[in-house]
Amino acid sequence: MRKIALTLAATLSLLTCAAAHAGPIGIHPGLKVGVTVANFDYASISSSTQALESRSQMTFGGYLRLDIGRVFSLQPELQYVPSGAKGSFVVDDGITPTSVDGILKMNYLEFPILAKFRFPGGGALAPNFYLAPSAAVNLASKLEADLSAFGLSPEEGGVDIKDEVQSLLFGGAIGGGFDMRAGKGILTLDARYSKSFSDIFNGTTADGSTGFFDAADANNSSLSVTLGYAF
Repeated sequence: MRKIALTLAATLSLLTCAAAHAGPIGIHPGLKVGVTVANFDYASISSSTQALESRSQMTFGGYLRLDIGRVFSLQPELQYVPSGAKGSFVVDDGITPTSVDGILKMNYLEFPILAKFRFPGGGALAPNFYLAPSAAVNLASKLEADLSAFGLSPEEGGVDIKDEVQSLLFGGAIGGGFDMRAGKGILTLDARYSKSFSDIFNGTTADGSTGFFDAADANNSSLSVTLGYAF
């Protein structure tokens, strides 16, 4: 974890130093809204006989676009990102691995910092692409499934498993889109692929007991499409 944090810090330092010599800065705060389609890159979270289905939900947030020269922008963001999947999960409480059908709902507050390269031209649309390191804080994690085999009765909204999920994930994103002048601001259509670098689950609960996903090995992955407006 420490090596990942140091690598992200070094990357951001290099980007900032390079940007500082590129030209004058234009500052544009903005808002965005869209849809995220999320799933897991997994080794043992699902039944081997059935792939998990993606989970789609609304995503939204804000950003600060720092235009440095004509072709480069540094763009820190704060975004609510839903994650999870539905299908057949392997639930293991330390006794016997059991396959259950259900929905795993996970929600994050994500902090990506985009290194954005723009291609301004004579047309109305200016394409761009970017790379971004990111950190994500887990807000909630629940499993909606029939867990009667484990002596648990159904709970409205699902069983809370937040204490067996990593509270902080580091990851990265790659994407691109188009910018268009709209009034005094900038309208942006954006698509990105994001993935966490580390496993989602701790393997144990907060009190040290075995969690439902004791042996799980999985990473978050998502595809988001958003529409934003920078002032």
